[in-house]
Amino acid sequence: MRCVLHIGTEKTATTSIQSWLYANRAMLSDNGVALSDVLDQGNNRALCACFQPAMDEYLVDKGIRSEEEKSAYFASFRSDFEDEIRRAGQSHDTMIITSEHFHRRMTSEQSLAELRDFLVRNFSSIEIVCYFREQSEVRKSLYSTGVKGGDTCKIQDFQNGDITGSHYYNYRKMLDKWSACFGKSSIKSRLFGKKLFPDGDIRKDFLAVCGLEDLSDLLDFSGTYENESLTRFQAFLARNINKVFPRYDRKGNYSWIRDRAVYVVSHFRVFRLGGRIKDPRQKSFYMAFNQENEKFFHEYFGIKKNLFSVPR
Repeated sequence: MRCVLHIGTEKTATTSIQSWLYANRAMLSDNGVALSDVLDQGNNRALCACFQPAMDEYLVDKGIRSEEEKSAYFASFRSDFEDEIRRAGQSHDTMIITSEHFHRRMTSEQSLAELRDFLVRNFSSIEIVCYFREQSEVRKSLYSTGVKGGDTCKIQDFQNGDITGSHYYNYRKMLDKWSACFGKSSIKSRLFGKKLFPDGDIRKDFLAVCGLEDLSDLLDFSGTYENESLTRFQAFLARNINKVFPRYDRKGNYSWIRDRAVYVVSHFRVFRLGGRIKDPRQKSFYMAFNQENEKFFHEYFGIKKNLFSVPR
């Protein structure tokens, strides 16, 4: 059974792809495509959390705050997943694993090598699917997600340092690690943009890049894109909620009051006022990555120019 590993990147409609895949799980299974329960449904973040080198909010929210607690939590995880793979392999020829946190959290070559060795032992082949969005747009969307998650700063104060060499935003640097580990031929890079997708739908493009386009007529494409970015007014409300109710209280407990209040603000249409969040540094952020993006597209798309459009 082959493995299609969808690693993001973040802010490229990954949540929508994940929700859609699991909503169509029965039909996918009938056509030889398996999804996982062991890895968490929707976002298969548990696999990333098991192999990533650092602690993050996913683990902290589960009460895990040390390497010892992490080891105990994942004590049977790998064997449980291997059992699931073996069962799935009896009636499926493809398993899709999807989490944008592979992009963000798998930053070390050692952790990538450990993940590769695990997957190679359990799958006949591995294909890495990854979408790329212009960095200044990613930054705005990331800011919105940060506010949903508890941040209180304005966008003018968000990520002010030089991050052109960061693993998160420097796509060439990030993908070089994956290529070195899994082989460049295993990487399937795609440009993120509605106009580039069949019928303007990234889900249909995802099927195509996975070699599953024949399933398009069988699957349900109803529903809307999820995890929309906040408007200016929503961001204002959410920031102030976060100030009153921080994500974690003084004892380190997760604040469900904050979680529910921000959910209401971000999901009810009545609050969608003020238009899109505006970033006064967006164009300069774009230009800071221009040369690196030219190298990235030359290396991974075979085109000697920056394919990202200049932001308006």
